[in-house]
Amino acid sequence: MTKVIVERERWYRGKGGEGSKLLIGHSGKMCCLGFAALACGYSENQIVGRATPGSIGWNLGHPLDNPESADSVGLMYFNDTYGMSDAERESAIHEAGLKVELDFEFVD
Repeated sequence: MTKVIVERERWYRGKGGEGSKLLIGHSGKMCCLGFAALACGYSENQIVGRATPGSIGWNLGHPLDNPESADSVGLMYFNDTYGMSDAERESAIHEAGLKVELDFEFVD
């Protein structure tokens, strides 16, 4: 299990998928999978401007290696979808992450 610390101040969420990236260069904001990529050993330079785990060649023998997998798509959905409270979003991401051995923790 990989521990993933999501800093709420830097977390880009709830604004739809179009502007979401693993790391948005100009703002330094990240989606939940950006924090996961860093926790799995990728650098900020490797993830900046990239939209999905597949776009960085995520190849760790991990369920997220396939960017079209239900696990990847589910995490992206929970991160980006409109109309969820942060508490609902955090719970959904945490539960989905556990299925792929990512233990998401959200901190201020």
